[in-house]
Amino acid sequence: MMGLHSGVDTTGLAMDGVVVVDLEHNHITTSEEIPPIPEPELSSLRGDIMKLLHPNVVGIDQMKANLGNSSEQYPRGGSKPWGDDHNLQLRFIFLKFFASILGGYRNFIENTANHVFNTKAFLKKRSRSTNQPPEP
Repeated sequence: MMGLHSGVDTTGLAMDGVVVVDLEHNHITTSEEIPPIPEPELSSLRGDIMKLLHPNVVGIDQMKANLGNSSEQYPRGGSKPWGDDHNLQLRFIFLKFFASILGGYRNFIENTANHVFNTKAFLKKRSRSTNQPPEP
């Protein structure tokens, strides 16, 4: 990761695999398309983050039953302000996510001049472990 002043001209530079995050204009640029996060990891990540952000939210079925009582669904009075404990929990959520999605990657590292990582075998093993069709 590296930071650059907005005045630095990067036009004409080879930017393969680089993600540019422009904080001044709230804009993200990538040199290649980023694939979507696969299931079931996406649902798990989203659910864990929602539990951290809204710990008092009740289940979907109960929310549908009590649509008129929206103040009870998102009680704000008892919520703790965001602090160091929340930061630690958020870091743990992402650590768990990356451990899940990259589990077993070492088995697919190859020590040859042409290939460092066997992507095809990794994705095939992943599709078997998640009972999902292999990604294109």
